[in-house]
Amino acid sequence: VLINGLAVSLWYAGILPTPLVVVWGTKDVLLLGGTGWYLHKEHNSVNFVTNSIATKPLTVTPSTLGKVNTGLQFATLAVGIVTPTTMGAAALPPVVLQAMCWVTGITTVGSVLSYTGKAGFQAAQQSLGGTTSAKSKTSEKR
Repeated sequence: VLINGLAVSLWYAGILPTPLVVVWGTKDVLLLGGTGWYLHKEHNSVNFVTNSIATKPLTVTPSTLGKVNTGLQFATLAVGIVTPTTMGAAALPPVVLQAMCWVTGITTVGSVLSYTGKAGFQAAQQSLGGTTSAKSKTSEKR
């Protein structure tokens, strides 16, 4: 929420490009939507609070790329905030912010693909009646 709020503010001020803000927002919507879908499949409810407290808590392990991406997002926002306030010799060249936007956008897409690739593949297998490797190993032992 913090990242997207600042991103929209910087976009409105004409500092961050529209595609980057859209990619960042889309990532969060996809991750939250995926969590809701998982809760619906597992518990027949999308109540995040009740399901997390009343049943087994959801454990989300961020990928290394996801952690790097979050750091890059904060760095991009920091450069975006500082850019209009610096002048003269202290001013950052515009190419610095542009490069950070490109790198952050690419790592955001990669981060989403890393999460949806793992979880999405397992969920698709389960919904199609297939088994995951952990279930297969259990059934093989019987």
